[in-house]
Amino acid sequence: MNFSRFRAFVSVSALALASSAHASGSADSSLVSVSGGIAEPSTTTAVFQNPAGLAEIKRTALNTHAFFPESAFKDGEYGGGILYGKGSGFGLTAGATYAPTPSASRAYYGLAVASQALHLSLGAAGFTPISPSGDSTFNLGVSIEPSPGVRLAATARDVSSGPDEYGVGLAVSASNDVDLVGDATFDGDYKRPAVSPGIRVGSQQAALTVSYGFRLDSKTSFHSEEIREGVALAGGIRLGTSANLQVYYNQMSKYGATLSFDL
Repeated sequence: MNFSRFRAFVSVSALALASSAHASGSADSSLVSVSGGIAEPSTTTAVFQNPAGLAEIKRTALNTHAFFPESAFKDGEYGGGILYGKGSGFGLTAGATYAPTPSASRAYYGLAVASQALHLSLGAAGFTPISPSGDSTFNLGVSIEPSPGVRLAATARDVSSGPDEYGVGLAVSASNDVDLVGDATFDGDYKRPAVSPGIRVGSQQAALTVSYGFRLDSKTSFHSEEIREGVALAGGIRLGTSANLQVYYNQMSKYGATLSFDL
């Protein structure tokens, strides 16, 4: 990773933390994704990571995103959609993405339901190619809090023809402002394990995350749809009372950002 970019990322994120200390307004409880987004996805990225996280949505919002697989502002995927939830037992999202090189578009959609009595959330997400046409794929996710400050989660990806990958995650709140997270994935045969420990520091108004992905079996190549190899960084901030900005390095894609506006 380019050190100057890392230094710029930290500087901008630190400024964002300081400037948002007195921000107000409703906020989802998961402002920014950590590690592979299995135990702690953000509400704007949960449809791509663990759809059970959609149950944390507490607002109606327009959400946009841009992901770049290898280089910033090159060969990206752009998308937008709607987030809806009241934090009272369910959340949903729907939208579409477009990638100009090569030209491709798809629809995405997700729904999560939660039982407050059981501290359990279940979610499902689907992706349907629009152009060129193709088969839909579906991911499943579950999240449970067996005790205050402890969250267990699991995912299964492309369940219509597999699953081709499984994920598990654990998040522990070390304090009100610090979460310790560990995610792991396996291929459809429970082989080729990848692990990503991480930490989240911040509040519902602004947060930073750092994680590191690596493979456990040195004899196999790195393989994971949910965890990327190496250092991953992310920052999230509430902009005033109606907007939410997240920036990502080496999470979901090489570079990425989401921007949502409350409706």
